[in-house]
Amino acid sequence: MVVSKTKSPVAKVAEEALRASEARYRDLMEGIDVAVYTTDAAGRITLYNEAAVRLWGRRPEVGVDEWCGSWRLHHLDGTPMAHEDCPMAITLKENRPLRGEVAIAERPDGSRVFFMPFPTPLRDASGALVGAVNVMVDVSEHKRAEAEAEGQRELVKAITQNMSVGLLMIDNEGRIEFMNPAAEKITGYRFDDVRGQVKHDLLHYKRPDGTPYPESECPINGANKSAQRVTGLEEVFVRPNGTLYHVLCNVAPVLRDGITVGAVVDLRDATEEKKAEEAIKHSMAIKDQFLSLVSHELRTPISTIVGNALLILRRGGTLPQDDRDQALLDVANESQKLQRIIENLLLLARMDADEPLDSEPIRLGQLITQAVASFQRRHPRRVNVSAEGDVPIVLGQNTMLSLVIDNLLSNAAKYSPTEAPIDITVRSDGGDDVKVIVSDCGIGLEPEEAENIFTPFYRSPKAKTQAKGIGLGLAVCKRIVEAHGGQIRADSRPEGGCDFMFSLPSAPDSLV
Repeated sequence: MVVSKTKSPVAKVAEEALRASEARYRDLMEGIDVAVYTTDAAGRITLYNEAAVRLWGRRPEVGVDEWCGSWRLHHLDGTPMAHEDCPMAITLKENRPLRGEVAIAERPDGSRVFFMPFPTPLRDASGALVGAVNVMVDVSEHKRAEAEAEGQRELVKAITQNMSVGLLMIDNEGRIEFMNPAAEKITGYRFDDVRGQVKHDLLHYKRPDGTPYPESECPINGANKSAQRVTGLEEVFVRPNGTLYHVLCNVAPVLRDGITVGAVVDLRDATEEKKAEEAIKHSMAIKDQFLSLVSHELRTPISTIVGNALLILRRGGTLPQDDRDQALLDVANESQKLQRIIENLLLLARMDADEPLDSEPIRLGQLITQAVASFQRRHPRRVNVSAEGDVPIVLGQNTMLSLVIDNLLSNAAKYSPTEAPIDITVRSDGGDDVKVIVSDCGIGLEPEEAENIFTPFYRSPKAKTQAKGIGLGLAVCKRIVEAHGGQIRADSRPEGGCDFMFSLPSAPDSLV
């Protein structure tokens, strides 16, 4: 029996219709500039367009290559992706569409392209899976832009996290939206603890004198509200513990799509600079005071020295012996006064320069005896010296410690009646320190002046009416004693006069 291979008219029509449908489908795929391909139910590629070729960089073999036409596939983190694990394979294996995935296709030339696949199952009239179609959207430019944006964000983050200037970002209402580590360090607040809080209520709510600082008067808030750039603001902020600190800050508006959404405040802790500025002002004031005092104090002895020297030079032969002796005595006394002023100034400068102190063992009792004798040659005053306990040996510089005794004796003599004695007591209780007390019967001391009298060029109102001076002697004493590791203080006695007491550490037994 011979079977005829001639197709029936119906079959021919159906075949023609199928070819026409495939042609229209192919034309449709080629007509769109998006990569599209299809597979059968087993994952073999059955059709693809030129856009897919451009994306893959190759032409896969129809009916042979499976799942995807790319040379290689990678996950977003760069790790390899097997073709049988690609989105198209998952769609066919699980018979469901897959969305929201992004993968990397590597071409034969090594170039890579990011793409977003949209695999969808194809079913026949009975619902059976017959294949799938996949639309692949090239998102490389988007990914590159995203990577660049992320890189910029990381760069900005690195800059803001490591810069020494504090950065605050506030919204239109003055609420804190951002704070970098430098701002956290300067303000004393952690960003996570103050996010969303009003900057003025947190950092700027009171003035240096403690009175409230109205938000309406805050220049930072004013610049924020007016969207104006302000530079060089000097403000005083408040830390969490209530202490005040000086800041220098600039305010710049933040724009989004041309609309002001807040401001960036950069700030720098200027507390130390402010202290330095105040110290310079204080130093300049002291300098002016010093020049005024020194010029006045030097003028009198110099005038006396010059006047008496000229008198002796011009009329020495005709002057009575008593007048000539008095003139010479005046020259000697005023010269010694100048010498002490210069010695105090030079030693004060040395102390301020922190020059190293060369110490040697000193017998303090012997040093005091010699200093008193030297003082009495210039001032015929009664000085009583007594010791309580054995006077130990101390470490120090003989010349400097002699100057301390001389300055304290001179200070006592200056403000005490001529007939009143000056007492020096050396006290040792067997401990590590030895104390020396110089007691006078002078003008006394107000409690609030106890520290000030050791400040260079300071003189109390009462002292200014009693005697001349420039206020250096006690300041020099303080610097010398502290350089020797000791302390000095002044106490007013109820019965009148003052006790000036300084202590010195005893020398170690190995040096005695």
